[in-house]
Amino acid sequence: MKRIGGAELRPTDIVALGGLAGLTLLSVVFVGRLERPALVLGPNLAFIALYAGSLALLARLRHPWPRFLVRTAAVQLTFLQIYQAANRLQLLFFGWQDDRVLAWERAVFGVQPVVAVQKLYSPPLTEWMFFVYVVYVVIYPLLGGIIFFRRGEAANEDYLFHLGLVNLVCAVGFILFPVASPMYWDKVRPLLTEPLAAGPFGAAAEWIRSNVHQPGGSIPSPHCAVATVMWFMARKYTARGFLWLAPVILSLYVATVYGRFHYGSHAVAGVAAPLGSNLCRFLRGRGWEVDALVRKSSDLRFLEGLDVRLVEGDLLSAGRIDVPAATTHVVHAASTVSDTASDEACARNIYDATRGLVRRLRETAAPLGRFVYVSTALTLGFDGTGISEERPGRSAAFVPYVRHKIRTENELRDQRAARGFPVVILRPGDVFGPNDRVSSARMLAHCERGLPLVIGSGRWRFPYCHVDNFCRAAEQALVTEGIEGRAYAVTNGVLPTWREMFHAFQSGVGKKQRLYVPVQAVKLATAVAGLIRAVRPGSEPTLTRYRVRRATSETTYDISRTVDELGYRPDDDYARQFAGIVDWYLEEKERDRKP
Repeated sequence: MKRIGGAELRPTDIVALGGLAGLTLLSVVFVGRLERPALVLGPNLAFIALYAGSLALLARLRHPWPRFLVRTAAVQLTFLQIYQAANRLQLLFFGWQDDRVLAWERAVFGVQPVVAVQKLYSPPLTEWMFFVYVVYVVIYPLLGGIIFFRRGEAANEDYLFHLGLVNLVCAVGFILFPVASPMYWDKVRPLLTEPLAAGPFGAAAEWIRSNVHQPGGSIPSPHCAVATVMWFMARKYTARGFLWLAPVILSLYVATVYGRFHYGSHAVAGVAAPLGSNLCRFLRGRGWEVDALVRKSSDLRFLEGLDVRLVEGDLLSAGRIDVPAATTHVVHAASTVSDTASDEACARNIYDATRGLVRRLRETAAPLGRFVYVSTALTLGFDGTGISEERPGRSAAFVPYVRHKIRTENELRDQRAARGFPVVILRPGDVFGPNDRVSSARMLAHCERGLPLVIGSGRWRFPYCHVDNFCRAAEQALVTEGIEGRAYAVTNGVLPTWREMFHAFQSGVGKKQRLYVPVQAVKLATAVAGLIRAVRPGSEPTLTRYRVRRATSETTYDISRTVDELGYRPDDDYARQFAGIVDWYLEEKERDRKP
């Protein structure tokens, strides 16, 4: 212990006073980068002065109660100012890192915990979560008082020192890796749709959120870090405090995510097949005059022999597309199709590409009668039966592909409301069929290599949609009157299980699955692979938590509106359809062409 001007200087003071002084010096050095430097420097200097005054006053006090109150107030209020100062310096060197956090959580968990936890919301649970979040503020000084008066002032200094240390570590983390947090990040906040209904503690927590919290201050979570120190200090200095605090502290770790204060790491999609060539073939066979938009790099072999006019262009440069003057009907199926594609890629190739195409169609004054947008059934969710807009499934919006499909659907419906744009939205399930190199060809190649594609029993039905059925629905969406602005799910009417499809594929290429890996073993392997990818990013993964979830849960969609309003009549002979896909695959191989 040292003395400066008669005042005692302890390790706690070095952490608290030194930490605040360090943040102040950082503010002075980079004052040109601060929007309002006075809001950082002024309060910091005031707290430094008050803290120094508390040290001088403490040297004069002898009675335990005043010493405890002065010391606790000075130290803990300084911790709060360190938190506030670090928050104002968060963007000094780096921008918000929320996208990295979200990508890491997707790799590890397969979901966004802060979004997924909404399914657990209930008023009693919410009130408990907010209770532990709020009571933490009371435990902070209360535990200090118990330690001070039962174990002495030195023990309390140990408690305050470790609190100060973790607060300072958190402050440094805010600056080196700034994260806005879920309620302040535009890509997450729209997904937080469930209300947090609670009582008085919920109201208190919302007051804290509105009046104390601000963007940032997230990694590491100060609540979790400080709570951990309090818990172990309780174990060190009290007989039963550790056990008494266990349910509160453990719940607090969850509450930070449950209450949307932090991401889970602070404490993908069903693949739709390429549809264009099949749709061109189907519509041409039905007598339509067809123009197909293709890029210079497009593989046109599946359009060979079709009387289709090719229009060369790129949706990312839609303003240069030479739209045929007589265009009256458009089916827009072009899209990034991947449950592992980045948010940036999906935004560019789904949302931006569609907006560009719509803008170009308006500019050319084409006499457009119908614009059919091919979305995905996953916009309605997954992991449920009879899923519809009225009965959504488990949200898949954590997958960028799905999230930007939802965003694009909303944009097109806004265009319908504002400009009368004649859009109809189709939401196909998992599309399989000839010419499908995205899903069918890859799965059949895996079968040839003898991979055990059936997980567990494989008994779960999935939203299979043969490509010919999708084409039927697309034509009906083009010609049915009075359905503008509506959306329709499209699958087969009778659905197979994963086991039925994979066994048909395996049999078709002369293979038989003999090893059936248990579901839990696959989940464990996927979790390990996710951790490895998080540390060492590499090629696109074969297994992800989302894909395993899809293959081990029942997902079906309600297509009754599609049947009633579009007159959709699907061909449900999926055994024959599976055989046709295998025949196409083998024929492509015989031609020495990679399917």
